[in-house]
Amino acid sequence: MLHMNRRMQYLLEFRVFLTISFLVSLLPRKLMVRTGRFLGGVGYCLWKDRRKIARENIEWAFRGTRTGKEKTWIAREAFKNIGATVLELGWGFRRMNLAVFRRTVEVEGLETVQKALSANKGLIILPAHYGNWEIMANAVGYLKIHTHFVAKRLKNPYLDKIINDYRCETGNSVIYTNGASKQMEEVLKKGGVIATLLDQKVPVHEGGILVDFFGREAATTPLLAKLHLMTGAPLVLVRCYPLKHGRCRLVLGPEVLFDPSGNHDKDVHDLTQVCMTAIESYIREKPQFWIWGHKRWKLD
Repeated sequence: MLHMNRRMQYLLEFRVFLTISFLVSLLPRKLMVRTGRFLGGVGYCLWKDRRKIARENIEWAFRGTRTGKEKTWIAREAFKNIGATVLELGWGFRRMNLAVFRRTVEVEGLETVQKALSANKGLIILPAHYGNWEIMANAVGYLKIHTHFVAKRLKNPYLDKIINDYRCETGNSVIYTNGASKQMEEVLKKGGVIATLLDQKVPVHEGGILVDFFGREAATTPLLAKLHLMTGAPLVLVRCYPLKHGRCRLVLGPEVLFDPSGNHDKDVHDLTQVCMTAIESYIREKPQFWIWGHKRWKLD
């Protein structure tokens, strides 16, 4: 009975997603983004627990460098950005195509990726939950940078399939986190491209290591550093800045450079730190686009 109840729940969630996606897809893109930002603002007002986490994180990250008014603005804008990104998924599921991509996304730094791929050692892309991260998967596919994205399998199998099918319709693939390291290594050895979100928490008991992120210890996966040191695959940053009128700017690069010392454990830690510092740098520049409501600094 429990199994049947769960299946009914998953089917209901799936139908709700399809309904919302259909309704959102009826909106012009500009109105979709404004609606998402409005809903995100409502979420900021109503989701007290996450709002508290966001404010505490921002308070720590910008202690002594931002006014209270600025910190409140960053938190509210971060929620609005999440709202727009969530609706982007529902809208793009039905409306995104190559023509819309070309009208919507400005691309900067494509030559950085092309140069990195020319070394024939594969490529490791370093995105984060920043800006319009949902559009990035489709974007790299449209740019012929067919990427293997590392992702957790959703509990709801119907949503998992339809969302990942959408993310992969431009030629990308998904590698699920269980047993991902071996598959990622194989992709790189064949000259392929992998990507995973480095800014999410990976507890130490699950293999994470502690690095500095905004002046606090943050449990982070060392896997990308290990793969770089093993294969020589270049590491390239990527982020997507929202612009006016539903447009966005996809920035590829720079490449993260690292000179190993020969001490493997130290190099893994130091390279992971270099990557996190690079991500922190652009978050500090425009902090309103990052997910501050995430429990990023919780160590367990």
